[in-house]
Amino acid sequence: MGRRSVLPSENARYGRPSEVLVAEGAVAVEHRRAVGGAGDPRASELGRAVSQLRCELATYPAELSDRSVAEEELAALDAMMREGLPEVPRLRSSLLLIASSLGSVSALGSSVTAVRAAIDQFGDVSHQRDHTREH
Repeated sequence: MGRRSVLPSENARYGRPSEVLVAEGAVAVEHRRAVGGAGDPRASELGRAVSQLRCELATYPAELSDRSVAEEELAALDAMMREGLPEVPRLRSSLLLIASSLGSVSALGSSVTAVRAAIDQFGDVSHQRDHTREH
């Protein structure tokens, strides 16, 4: 069995409500509950999708050669959501790395698809810029 540990919640340090999921032999995954405010619903949806995939990946028992790549990109997406409106090219880059790392794992497929759908809600910035120049 892997090592079991509980990591302190960053939200708890700042008095924000949170829950921590601990999985043996995997990373600790923090779930944040909404604390009110009128945030961007696209960011909220992406945050939920990323949190779900992080939880599923943390509890997925099999060895995955690219697990660390997916974990790092999911952490990066989570950080982007906390910092504000993310850059679409960076979102798509993270999605590409996550999909290539986990795309063949059918047990995680629906959660990877949910992350993709949430990222797709942000649209294609390059297309929007080209469209703006035409008008």
